[in-house]
Amino acid sequence: MKGIQYLTDNKGGKTAMLIDLKKHDKRLNNLIEDMLDVVECERIKDEPTVPFEVAVKSLYKKDRISKKVYDNFTF
Repeated sequence: MKGIQYLTDNKGGKTAMLIDLKKHDKRLNNLIEDMLDVVECERIKDEPTVPFEVAVKSLYKKDRISKKVYDNFTF
């Protein structure tokens, strides 16, 4: 298939795939982005979490969100 290359190990087994994103349509690009999102979620699944309320309050205190936005949240 044009725009796709496989990387192989010493025995010829496929170990990775390179995809030329410019040669494939938007649906494939969206699928790849979704796949990368899943990989990222898997990577961070065991990291500590912060409750949403704490995160929003922290963003407000650091002036990263406006008072108007902050006031739209109900805690």
